[in-house]
Amino acid sequence: MSNLGLFPFMDRGLFKGDLNTIKESGIYRLQEGSTNTPVSSEDWGVLVSFYTNFGGNQNSSIQIISLSNGNYYIRRMWYGSWLAWVKI
Repeated sequence: MSNLGLFPFMDRGLFKGDLNTIKESGIYRLQEGSTNTPVSSEDWGVLVSFYTNFGGNQNSSIQIISLSNGNYYIRRMWYGSWLAWVKI
């Protein structure tokens, strides 16, 4: 049995890529150059992702990010459509 289902907020490691493609809940350490971030792709940070799939194309997610510039942002995807990042 995999521990992934028992402890979904484990460290998923370094991530450099498109934040829209993350389909696992967890904590990601973002590298510079990632895309679909709230600000410049030159910032790095920590992302907490809550992901679920209700079946079919009903992907939903909440992402919270703390960037190296000291700012925090949140956004959500509902049924496959991402809303804009909001500074918190």
